[in-house]
Amino acid sequence: MKHEKTLVIVDMQNYFLRGSDYGDLSYMIPTFTELILHAMKNQWGIILLEFSSCGETAKEITSILQNYDRKVVLEKEEQSGAKLILDFLISNGWWPTDLIVCGLYGDECVYRTVNDLLGLSDSIKISIIDDMVYPPYPYGCDDPPEESLTFQKIISKKDKEYEQAIN
Repeated sequence: MKHEKTLVIVDMQNYFLRGSDYGDLSYMIPTFTELILHAMKNQWGIILLEFSSCGETAKEITSILQNYDRKVVLEKEEQSGAKLILDFLISNGWWPTDLIVCGLYGDECVYRTVNDLLGLSDSIKISIIDDMVYPPYPYGCDDPPEESLTFQKIISKKDKEYEQAIN
């Protein structure tokens, strides 16, 4: 069965979570783990986008993904991971191009990745989870993403659809 979405998690590495310019952001981890569990239940693809030489994604996140076969870790050398993501999606055709993006440095790495993806491909749909991007995504710059979401909107809407589909 083909899953309908790909969750892209940007820079949720300890280097940024616990030593960032914004203070300790580790309080965000439980919300991310809940979203990941939701994505796994709905069989979404999951891309962990990491900034090279800044360590791995937080163990609290990678441990729940350990045995999940629809995940990949991509390591970027610059703020944007768009080309890596697009190359991966093209070379692994079963991954959906309906992307839901969240993560750290919304005004830098999340922004550049989303903006570059929108510039590289017309076939990718991108939604941002506003309350799971820190600092906030700078709307109004260049081409905006397709949809602005919230964590609760994703969890409640998709869980209702999921429940209807299995009953």
